[in-house]
Amino acid sequence: MTKIRDNSIVLISGLAVASAVLSVTTYAENVFIEEVLVTARKTEESAQVVPVAITALSSDMLMQMGANDIMDIGAQTPNLNITSAAAGNTAATNFNMRGQIQNDNLITLDPSVGLYIDDIYVARSFGGVLDLVDIERIEVLRGPQGTLYGRNTTGGAIKVVSKKADPEAGVVGGVRAEIGNYNSQKYTAYVNLPLADDLAVRYSGMWKDRDGYETAYIYDPLGNFEGTDEADTDTGYAHRLNMTWLASDNLTIYSSADWFISDEIGKVALSQAGDLGGGGAQFGGYPTGFSPEHKSDFYSSRTNHLPAAISEGGGISFTIDHQLGDDLAQKLVVAYREVKSDFGRFDADGTDLAAISSHTIQEQDQTTLEYQLQGSAFDNKLAWTTGLYYFEEEGEDSTLSVVFGGPSGNLGTAKNTSKSVFVNGNYTLTEKLGLSAGIRHTEDEKELVKSSIGAGGVCILPSGGSECIEKTAMDDSFQSWSVAMDYQLSDAIFTYAKVSEASRSGGLQLRAVGLNTPPLPFGRETALEYELGFKSDFLDNSLRLNVAIFRNDYSDVQFSSIMLNNLGGPTVVVVNLSDAVVEGYEVELVYAMTEALTLQATYGHNETDFDDDSLVRAYTPEDQRTLAVNYVQAIGTGIMRARLGYTYASEMLTDEDKTQYALPLGQYLNLDSHSELSARLGYEFDNGVNIALWGKNLTDEEYWARGIQVVAANTPAQRGAPRTYGIAVGYDF
Repeated sequence: MTKIRDNSIVLISGLAVASAVLSVTTYAENVFIEEVLVTARKTEESAQVVPVAITALSSDMLMQMGANDIMDIGAQTPNLNITSAAAGNTAATNFNMRGQIQNDNLITLDPSVGLYIDDIYVARSFGGVLDLVDIERIEVLRGPQGTLYGRNTTGGAIKVVSKKADPEAGVVGGVRAEIGNYNSQKYTAYVNLPLADDLAVRYSGMWKDRDGYETAYIYDPLGNFEGTDEADTDTGYAHRLNMTWLASDNLTIYSSADWFISDEIGKVALSQAGDLGGGGAQFGGYPTGFSPEHKSDFYSSRTNHLPAAISEGGGISFTIDHQLGDDLAQKLVVAYREVKSDFGRFDADGTDLAAISSHTIQEQDQTTLEYQLQGSAFDNKLAWTTGLYYFEEEGEDSTLSVVFGGPSGNLGTAKNTSKSVFVNGNYTLTEKLGLSAGIRHTEDEKELVKSSIGAGGVCILPSGGSECIEKTAMDDSFQSWSVAMDYQLSDAIFTYAKVSEASRSGGLQLRAVGLNTPPLPFGRETALEYELGFKSDFLDNSLRLNVAIFRNDYSDVQFSSIMLNNLGGPTVVVVNLSDAVVEGYEVELVYAMTEALTLQATYGHNETDFDDDSLVRAYTPEDQRTLAVNYVQAIGTGIMRARLGYTYASEMLTDEDKTQYALPLGQYLNLDSHSELSARLGYEFDNGVNIALWGKNLTDEEYWARGIQVVAANTPAQRGAPRTYGIAVGYDF
């Protein structure tokens, strides 16, 4: 691990020199960078004075980027990698932050990166909840989050804050239509309607449809060609209605309801060992190359059936803000969410052979309740927050699998409950020196009832018997904490040092079948992270440079391990395999060069070292970088906006265990490095009409975005999106 430490020393030295130079530099032009207010510590404050590595994206920034869904923010945030889930379902996502990842979407496996929509924890991320419609801002908090946030996470948290109904804003709204290649269409609308001086409602909605990026050549189980169809399509809609009631000068009540449906044909997996049948032993035989269809077109491949993926769900929430006095306030947040997702007939072997396929239906509902009490003391030197949190979810996971012609069914019903109490305080020691500390006590309870039936109706659980039911349960309690010191080195420079520890809860084995003995529950994993941070605004707030350097001591790492069971087929067992150290740093730069021209750049670096050398951290590129140039200029009676962006991610591995899942040539599945170029050119008329041309992956780079090791010698992978472009027209009033 010497390399990262040496790099850190060089980086810190360079920043010290740069700070000395920049702090005495004057800048004459009246240009400045937008200040983004965040609620990372449950109170509104500038992102530049929060002792947390945070990327804050305002609604204006999201518009300039042309961000359509949450996948787009991954390319703008250092050390954040967002991929679609396995099983061909692009409506579900996996978040990887600083090397921490949940590599499977199971109700029994908690995510390592928490997703929050308007302070509501979203345990299972599917469908329209990820489309960015009518968004106020997004906050990406990197590093363990275990004190102020509802569920402990070892990687970080992503907060999506939607725009709220505002009684004082009047009647405002807008509509937007976007069309592009692959017959893509997307229509959005929003409106804010005051119903009284103290009451307003706000509606926002979205409908989208797109033809497939991929061509699937479909073969029946006997190897007969049946025809072609499109894959990787995208159709869906989402609606959100919220209400704000200013009940009194001291009392505000906010409520929200949303619903979405995502109906798509997912990505087709393609085995890297080839997708032609005949000869050999594995899967009835593999040749040495890809099919002629794929050789002539990267986005074409053979399969046995299309991976349909349908998700729907929504929720309702109520928030009560009550100011009890000048220095005391309370807040209550109550929410209910539900989701159902059907991953229809995923061809898991990635070939034209009817070897491995699965059909999974997941259902989940959750109830959350959080009570916060906030106040200040000692002449406002101390700002404190304390509260209680309750989370309960119930769900069902039903999977029908076919492995080498042998069908099996697995049904699991789970219930998870979490209760916690927390307290956090920020104390101003001197005019420049501050201290922050927090602690949370959590108690978790989990239950699972599982039944698994193999070919001929035979029970494939170790328990056996006519009922073929396996019941397991576990409970755990633990503490998470955080301590940070911050120092305002000058008006331009804010520094901090932070130590925090958080845990990802353990769980029960949902899909482990065909084994001799019942698999044990897996334990919680814990992240102890040390972080140094530097946030600065130089040159009269025209140059912003933020840096974070971290080391994460990561114990009892949770792995979703695919292994062969007694039936000769793959099964998934979650285990705590090893301890690890993750080190790295992140740099974010924004430079307003002139009133019209702004330069943005980010760089993220990760290095992972496991105690067991045969292990790796999946989907963790060692290097990520972005560069964007934004140009905003008043022309005629309107404003022109232009953006050119570049993103790069280095190569990354897709599986944790290099030894168990070795390919025939001693290699494991590796996703090559790739880069993308995007552009957007728009004009906003003073009458509210706006128009923009946009393009993504303009160089049409072909790359593999995700892969999964099913069994040895079989490594199906999924492709990234090709070049897309289109035009958007809107009207805001």
